[in-house]
Amino acid sequence: MSRLVDWATKEKNKLFMLLCLAVHVFYVIVFAFFQCWIPCGINLLSVSVYLWLSFFKRPITEGSIIIAYFEINIYSVSCSLFTGGEFGFLFFVVGTLSLIFYLVPSYRRFYWLFHIVGLFSSVFIVTLWWFRFTFYPEIYRKLQNYSFTFSILNMCFISLAIFITSYFFMRDMRKTRERLDYNVNHDLLTGLYNRRYVEEYIASHNINFAIGMLDIDDFKHINDMYGHHLGDVVLKTVSDAFVNHLEEGQLAVRWGGEEFILLFPDYTVPQAQDKINEICRIISSSAINEDGAKIYVTLTAGVCDGNSLNFEEAVRNADNLLYYGKRHGKNQVVAT
Repeated sequence: MSRLVDWATKEKNKLFMLLCLAVHVFYVIVFAFFQCWIPCGINLLSVSVYLWLSFFKRPITEGSIIIAYFEINIYSVSCSLFTGGEFGFLFFVVGTLSLIFYLVPSYRRFYWLFHIVGLFSSVFIVTLWWFRFTFYPEIYRKLQNYSFTFSILNMCFISLAIFITSYFFMRDMRKTRERLDYNVNHDLLTGLYNRRYVEEYIASHNINFAIGMLDIDDFKHINDMYGHHLGDVVLKTVSDAFVNHLEEGQLAVRWGGEEFILLFPDYTVPQAQDKINEICRIISSSAINEDGAKIYVTLTAGVCDGNSLNFEEAVRNADNLLYYGKRHGKNQVVAT
């Protein structure tokens, strides 16, 4: 069920097309039953349009939705000519006028045109109803006793279309907003939190912490020897190791380049040093195998304590300890 909902959210334009197709297939059957062959033929023409838009014109773009919008207006006006404007085809015009703004946001500069077309169609249909005019009286007489039924059906069809389309549009908007929120707070390559997130986290939490600044040893050499693609693999592998071995509430942050921060709320420096040593041993003990290359990675880290009021100072202290370790042999964890 979840997979179906995800598909419908992603393919909401196609879902709209299929709903329109289903309505026209229904009316082909209805008008054929009443032997009203002209409106039956109009619906067959509409069916062919939606079959083309849904299955032969790929992908279904906003331009396809605009074609459907004009088809709905033309269809509603045409059917109203046969039914004297009494059978609720006006609902299609009014309903799709609201839907068009959900479905074609890239065409905002043409919204005025959609308004004019919808307004013209609505006024025309109401005028037919007001003057009781029908282009084919014999068709009107065949269907007249079912006018209320047709109106209820058409109102239900467009209400269903509005509900379904609006639901999946809002769901898509929510998922887009979640993706944007994720991208704002995470490094896109590694999936770790980014600098912006940890700075906001510290600003909103009054905590004491131990902090580790870690750097991949000789990362430039890895990039030069194996290429940036394998360099990215190394970054992601190291990041995954951080995430897999940290406890709940502890943060792994890509600070920049090959530098990372591990934040341990309410940890002492010795506790954080032991934890980072454990993670570094795990990373260095296994080779990264990719594209025939076998890469062993080591890290150097600096660890100190801090609190929410002196976060920047704590980062500088950890960074200084890190580079002390770099100058004195690498592959070690240096703590205050």
